Amino acid sequence: MQKLLIRGGVLALLFTGYQCAREDPHAAGRQLAQTYCSTCHLVPEPTDLTRELWITEVLPLMGAFYGIYGNKPRQEYLKNEAESGYLQHVYPLEPLLDSSEWAAIRNYYVAEAPDVLAKPAEKPTLLEMDQFEVKAVPREANDRFPLFTTMITLDTVNGHILAGGRVGRQGILRRFSRDHQCLDYRPLSSPPTQFLPQEQLILQMGSLTPSDVPQGQLSQLEDSLTSRTVLDTLLRPLDVVDVDLDLDGQKERIIAEYGNMTGRLRAFHQHKTVSTLSTTPGALRLRIADLDQDGHDDLLVLFAQGDERIEVYYARPGQASRQRLLRFPPSYGSSDLEIVDFDQDGDLDIIYTNGDNYDYQPILKPYHGIRLFINDGAAQFTESWFYPFDGAYGVEVADFDGDGDQDIAAIAYFVPPAQRALYSFVYLEQQAPLQFQPFGLVKARDQYFICLSKGDIDQDGDQDLLIGNFAGYLPDGAAAGRNVPANAPVYLWLKNVAQDQ
Repeated sequence: MQKLLIRGGVLALLFTGYQCAREDPHAAGRQLAQTYCSTCHLVPEPTDLTRELWITEVLPLMGAFYGIYGNKPRQEYLKNEAESGYLQHVYPLEPLLDSSEWAAIRNYYVAEAPDVLAKPAEKPTLLEMDQFEVKAVPREANDRFPLFTTMITLDTVNGHILAGGRVGRQGILRRFSRDHQCLDYRPLSSPPTQFLPQEQLILQMGSLTPSDVPQGQLSQLEDSLTSRTVLDTLLRPLDVVDVDLDLDGQKERIIAEYGNMTGRLRAFHQHKTVSTLSTTPGALRLRIADLDQDGHDDLLVLFAQGDERIEVYYARPGQASRQRLLRFPPSYGSSDLEIVDFDQDGDLDIIYTNGDNYDYQPILKPYHGIRLFINDGAAQFTESWFYPFDGAYGVEVADFDGDGDQDIAAIAYFVPPAQRALYSFVYLEQQAPLQFQPFGLVKARDQYFICLSKGDIDQDGDQDLLIGNFAGYLPDGAAAGRNVPANAPVYLWLKNVAQDQ
């Protein structure tokens, strides 16, 4: 009797599959995508990208992860000799999928992808900004180093402005006074991304462009315009914070090692041991906040590069407790994260931007922009507001106008050429709950924005903004940034005039 029931069940499944295939010829491919793709990231929809990008860029790489290389040999995915040793485990020697299964997945995406993506939302009209005065800070007359600013920040200990950037394969750190006079500049081993003022520690990524060679460093700046290496062989690190996650009374140093196809999130303990919190690539932003309001700081992490997500590591005795808060499609291009009580209800909310468009030739994506996720009080987050912003790359949140609520400032890098002058920066002034008036600025052609920070630069009691000038467009290749005028700015100072009004 049991055998008859089993046979009957199999026949029913076969009949159901036959019926589904008649109604939807790509049902099998859709189901296989759900099965296999979900093991690594949120399952993408065919409509997330154009058919051309699926065929020429994304599907070949997806296949390579399963050992299916098509017309491109495995060796090409291993890149050069320096990187191949770190990528052997990423690209299997033998196929992990049956060829018919892969064909079904591929056919599903190709057949259901659009020729063009949905038209992005119409650009909002930006009013002329009167909250900030824009002041361009040029390099010195004898400073001939390129203007590829990758880090802009206020050294709150010494009161200096630090502008770090790229020079060839190495880096440079320019130091300015609060009145924007260049004090000095020193060489670095590679472009910097983050600075810890208390210990004068500077994080250097090793390689500006995607790489899996662990050549990043954390160094301590010294008075002699030199630096001392504190940690090396970091895997393209982008952020660093200090926080006590295991509640042993000593802070661990957490480093987000973005990598490329490989990566990790690690904790360096004061007793010289190292623990790995995550082994996936794409750790991008680290933020410290007491999310569960238990009196201890927790760690929030934004991941990009495939499995795009926001996770929290709750501080707990002995070992942090990990929880995924939000997850996004792999095409989103996550770029920045801020944690703030936006709706003033006593718990912490999330401001998130997505706009990274460097993995392949940039196309307009209607889902790029700025999002607000409201906390329901139990760390369950719901998207409550979205502002479309092509190529969104960085965000700062503060009560910039001093009226008691939170405002938003954001930059964009991957902006369509015809719109770059006006839509590379936006200031969103909150005038009623979740109702914003957008203001803008007009930038020069030799200015591109990939780094943004806030701080009271002129010490008048309000929050100003600093925008680093990366005077070139990465997708343009090696020519990006050439022929930049000598007086082009290293950074823009947006002086807040709230206290002047």
